[in-house]
Formats: sequence, C-alpha cells, structure tokens
Amino acid sequence: MSKANTFVWFLERREQIVEIILVAISIGFLISLLSELISHYFIAGYLPVLPVVLGILSIAGLVLLFIFRSIPQQLVQRFSARIFYNAETGEVKFPFIPLIIAYPYQPAVVAEIAHRELLEISPEEKETIKDEKIDSQVFDDLAELLAVSWLSQTTKLHTTPLGETIREPIILLGKPMKRIEGNELRRKFAGNKFFKSKCPSVIPFGVEIPRNFEIVVERKESVKGLVISIAVDKVPLYTRRLGGIGQLRALKLASRSPLVPVTNITISFCVESIANAAVTMLRIFGYTPRIVGSEEIICDEKVVKGDELKELQKWREVHYNVFIGAEFRRLVSMFHPRFSNYYRWVKGLFEDAKRYFDFATYMENLKRMK
Repeated sequence: MSKANTFVWFLERREQIVEIILVAISIGFLISLLSELISHYFIAGYLPVLPVVLGILSIAGLVLLFIFRSIPQQLVQRFSARIFYNAETGEVKFPFIPLIIAYPYQPAVVAEIAHRELLEISPEEKETIKDEKIDSQVFDDLAELLAVSWLSQTTKLHTTPLGETIREPIILLGKPMKRIEGNELRRKFAGNKFFKSKCPSVIPFGVEIPRNFEIVVERKESVKGLVISIAVDKVPLYTRRLGGIGQLRALKLASRSPLVPVTNITISFCVESIANAAVTMLRIFGYTPRIVGSEEIICDEKVVKGDELKELQKWREVHYNVFIGAEFRRLVSMFHPRFSNYYRWVKGLFEDAKRYFDFATYMENLKRMK
C-alpha cells in the first residue's frame, strides 16, 4: 500500500481508530487500578476507596461507550419521485387535476413550469423529450433543479390560503444563516440547461443555509448496464435499466468546520425508469384500475377505452430514485453542547424531503383528501 493510500485509509477510518484508542486507554487504566488494588490488598487505607473508584470509573466508561455507539454515524432514506410528460407533444406537464383536488404534486409542477420556460428559449428541447431516452440530460438537469427548489422552501413558513400554519421553517437553532444568491447558484450548477436559461419562475433568488455549511454539487457518471423496453401491441409499457446505474446528480450541504457534529447532508437523484403513465393518471383522477390492457382499462368506477385511453397512453412518467443521507462525527457529537439541535435539524430535513418528493406519500394523502 502506497503512502498516499495509507493516509486515505487512516483518514476514512479516523473515528474508528480514535474509538479503539479510547477504549484501549480506558481498559489499561482499569487494569492498572485493579493491579494497584491487588498489590496493596493488605493496606487498609486502600480498601475503602479503590473499589468505589474502580466501580465508578467502570460505570462511567461503559456509559460513555454506550452513548458513543448509540450516536448514528450515517442516516440514509430512499423514496421515489416522479415527473410527467406527453410523448406526443414533448412537453413536461403534470396531468390535469379536477378543481376539487387542491393538492398538486409539487415536484411535477416545478418541472412543468421550468420546462415550459426552457421551451420559450430553446423550442428544440421538445424533440429531446420525444426521444424518450432514459439517459437524457434534461431529466438529470431537472433533478438538480428539483433539489434546489426543495432546499429553498425548507426555511420558509408554509401556510394554507386561510393563513393556517402547515409547517414551521426547518432551521438550525442557535446558528446564524447565510444566503446563497441566485447568481452563485447558477455558477455552481454550470452546464445545467435550466440554470442557463434562468427559468425565473422556479429558480430561487437565493437559498438560506447555516453559515458553517456550504453547497457542493456532485455529478457522477453513469455505470453502463442493459437498458430494456417493453411494449404490448405497440403500446410502450416501460423502459428501465437492468444492471448499471444512471448518472447521479447530488446536492450536498457540507460542513466547513471539523467541530460541527454533522459532516454533510446529501440529497441525490438517479433516473430509474420511464413508464406509461395511464394507470397512474387514472389513480390521480380518483379511479381504481383493476384490469389493465392495451385496448381497455377496467376500473371500479368505469371502463376506459377508445380515444380516452389513447389520450392517456400518450403520457409517460419518469421514476427517480431519491436518496437523502447524513453523516455524523460521532466523537464530536458526543461532546457537542448543541448536538440535539443539529439532530433535530437533520431529522426535519429528512421528513420534509419525504413529504415533498415521495410519490407514494402524495398518493396516500390524495386518497385521504377524497
């Protein structure tokens, strides 16, 4: 192993090494005390004190070790997000929802607005969507836009049209905030079609984050695998990867100080598949599909066929795998006076990301509202 690789190995395992050293020192100290007790067994002055000291130190050491081990080194949560587009027109759009439903799926709405504004500048982007390629850059760029859009709204107060509070801002208590302006965001996301076109309606003027953190953009190239497409009677069902992984787009909040309990918080996206959206759209509209065929879909409420079915079959849904993760410095966390504030902040971001992105959660909430 070269010197550089050895250094990286120690760097990646620094907390485990510190843990081993601390445990070794504690065990050595306890053995020393025990040896001292035995060697002075007949000296009466030691007998009343050393057993008590030994017991206290043993309990304290075990408690510290238990606390250290109970602090998570990493938290990860996965869910699925979706956006919709019309394969015939090449437009990203959220399916029509009857007026009685006042609960749109926010990521799909943001994607629709951003793509519409992109087409005003680059109309040829319609053809990119019509190609229906699972590795299309437009889908990866939309993922980055969705991540920034979500992060920008986490520090805002959410209310109903009547002024009732839905969700309090998710902020790190006791720490000042800083604002990343829109121009700086565009520099960080250089090469992204939507940030280039500036999409004024959906790209935030700025994002507020704790002062001791910074935004880092990560883009990892795809790992080649087999891409398969399934169709029945010339009606596309889905396109997905078997093996390999698509390009990963990630937004990371990285701490700039080694004395902060949280190392980083990362939300990442990867396109999993593109599927026919007919069944999903029927569920959004309040129907319950039971039998799905290329010529008709039988629901509890009615049978969908003919022109109505053909119109639904023009729609596609892009499935994203979304991961949100956080890494902690366990040794710092154990002694940090405000670790609970950091932990509540991280948990709040996790819960809000699931509420915002997870399509299954959206469908459950939509069902309850009906």
